[in-house]
Amino acid sequence: MPIAVRTVPLSDSVADRIRQIDRAATAADGLSPFNDTAHLYLGAPGGRVLVAVNDDGVVVGAAIVVEGAAQVVVDPAWRRRGAGRALVSTLRLGETGVEPGETSASPIASDKVDLWSFGDHPGARALAAEFGLTAVRALLIMERDLIADPPSPTPAPPGTLIREFEPDDLDAVVALNALAFRHHPEQGQLTIGDFEQRMMTDWFDPDGLLLAVDTAPGNDDVAAAQHRLVRDGRLLGFHWTKIHPADEPRPATRTASSLQTLTDPERAADTTDSEFPRDLALSPNADNGRIPRTPTPGNETRGRLTSEPTPFGEVYVLAVAPEAAHHGWGRRLLERGLDYLAGREVTEVILYVEGDEDRVVSLYQRSGFHEVRRDLRYAATKEEGS
Repeated sequence: MPIAVRTVPLSDSVADRIRQIDRAATAADGLSPFNDTAHLYLGAPGGRVLVAVNDDGVVVGAAIVVEGAAQVVVDPAWRRRGAGRALVSTLRLGETGVEPGETSASPIASDKVDLWSFGDHPGARALAAEFGLTAVRALLIMERDLIADPPSPTPAPPGTLIREFEPDDLDAVVALNALAFRHHPEQGQLTIGDFEQRMMTDWFDPDGLLLAVDTAPGNDDVAAAQHRLVRDGRLLGFHWTKIHPADEPRPATRTASSLQTLTDPERAADTTDSEFPRDLALSPNADNGRIPRTPTPGNETRGRLTSEPTPFGEVYVLAVAPEAAHHGWGRRLLERGLDYLAGREVTEVILYVEGDEDRVVSLYQRSGFHEVRRDLRYAATKEEGS
């Protein structure tokens, strides 16, 4: 059955159909084909998406292009019928590749569009090979078990404090995020609007966004120029946590967030106390990917041994100002955030880190985190893309 590919406005009905396919693919694969940015895009007005349509006019696949890369989904009932190939062919070549001579006037089609594969999906791997794409970026998902390795928060030094987020702090948080992630292709580009969009989601809790503040005078002119002044001093860093509902796929088989837990690569290579998190290698099983463990004395009631799925946490963003690096603020903020999550009955916490940051990954491993999955971004090499 021929597949037609076209670009369409992102109406409510189209978005609902893509969400339906997303749920079906998630149930079939154990993880979503979309990350947070793509999910947010589906709810934003005025967007356009590439869809694959069957002879009956039913959408059976879609591609969302955000941040220079496509995220592709095909209804499991329509796999191996050319829908995925048609979508990727249109994205890369501007033609469907299904009906000779038929082209798609897609404004999002370009030979410079990369492809994301969450969980290194074999179907995506095969399509990447067919179109001459190679993996150019790996995003590691890591996890820490808070039962086996409970948080160890330490008090803030004199003249500083760690407190919860307040609405008036937003400008300073966004400015510090841009400063800390200035070399990161996505994280450092987030705007106030991007932050506000995430703060409107059901999972956002201002108590889970922890700020480190220097209340002593000094360097205020620099902080003011960088827009990092808050009501009680100078923002040194922040740890934004997230709690995922119990019915989401477990960390070993779940999708990556757009807001990744990353340390500033320029500083990470030579510091042992910058911002970081951790992970625990899990083998998926019938119990949502969790490994049964012997309870630690005093922790028997924290939900790990129940057969019911439990929420899990995430180190959503962890950022430290340059002048605060090498002073333990990354670890201090990390452990304080993990303590917040543990206090809400969270027993597993995940994070995301760039796979080529060997020293940072090693640092996270020493801090109790272990890799559970990796996501790959495919692109043409310079020779192939030229």
